[in-house]
Amino acid sequence: MIAHRSFRTTLALPLLLAAGAAFAQGTRPSSRPGGSPFPPLGAPAGVFGAGVALEKGLGVAAAKKKVDALAGKTVRLEGRIKDVCQKKGCWMVLAEDGVEVRVRFQDYSFFVPRDAKGREAIVQGTLSVKTISEEVARHYAEEGGDPEAAKKIHGPQKTLAFLATGVEILGRREVPPQAAGTPEKNAALAARLEGAKRIAGLPGSAAKDFASALALLRRVKGPRTVEFSLCTETGGWLVFSPAKQKGEPFVHGYAVKKGTGEVYAF
Repeated sequence: MIAHRSFRTTLALPLLLAAGAAFAQGTRPSSRPGGSPFPPLGAPAGVFGAGVALEKGLGVAAAKKKVDALAGKTVRLEGRIKDVCQKKGCWMVLAEDGVEVRVRFQDYSFFVPRDAKGREAIVQGTLSVKTISEEVARHYAEEGGDPEAAKKIHGPQKTLAFLATGVEILGRREVPPQAAGTPEKNAALAARLEGAKRIAGLPGSAAKDFASALALLRRVKGPRTVEFSLCTETGGWLVFSPAKQKGEPFVHGYAVKKGTGEVYAF
C-alpha cells in the first residue's frame, strides 16, 4: 500500500471524484494544437496521441499500490473513463474499484472526445502523485461540468496523476445486429476470409458466440478501438464489419475462429 495518509484520505472524499486534477499546465490555448478541430462527438472510440505500444499493463487499483515503484517508468494503465473535460477534452479521469487517476496529455498535444465518459480506455505514459492548489482543483471540477463540487473544495489536494503520450478508447462491447446473409454474399465473404491475416492468438481463449468473440476483439490492438455495425457467422467464423465502411458491409473487417479464439483481419 502507498505510504501517503493524506493521499488515501483525499481519494476517499466525494469531492475528489470530480475535482482530483493534475497540476496546472499554464495558459491554455483556445483551440486544439495546430488549429485542428476537437475530436468529434458521437464516435469516442479510437486512438489518440501516439497510441499504446506496451502489451501488458495494470488496472488503476493495482497501479495505486505500486505508484512508488512505478515512478519514472513508462507504463500502460487500464480503466473506465469516469469524467472528461467538457470544454476541450484536455483531460479525463480513469476509475477502477473506487480508485481514480487524473489523466492529462503530453505537451497538451492531443485531446480526447468529450463524450467518452463510460468507455473503457488504455493509456501509456508515467504515473505519479501530485499536489495541486485549491484554485486548480476547482478549475478542473468546473471543466468537468460540476460547479457545485468546485465550491466544496478547500485547500491543496493530493491526487493520483498520469501523463499520457497515447490513449486508446475501446469500442462498444454490445454485440451489433446480426446480418441476414444470402448464398451469394456468404460465398463472397468466405472468399475474403480465405485471404485473411492472423493478427492474434490469445492462449486459453475461446469463442463460442458473438459476445465472446467481441470480448476477444476488445483485447487485440487494432480491433479493440473499432466500432462495429454488423456481425455474421459463416462456416467456422464469427465476423464483424466496421461501422465506418463505404458500400457493402463485410468488405473488410475482423473475424474470430470459433473454438480457437484466433483473430484475423481481412
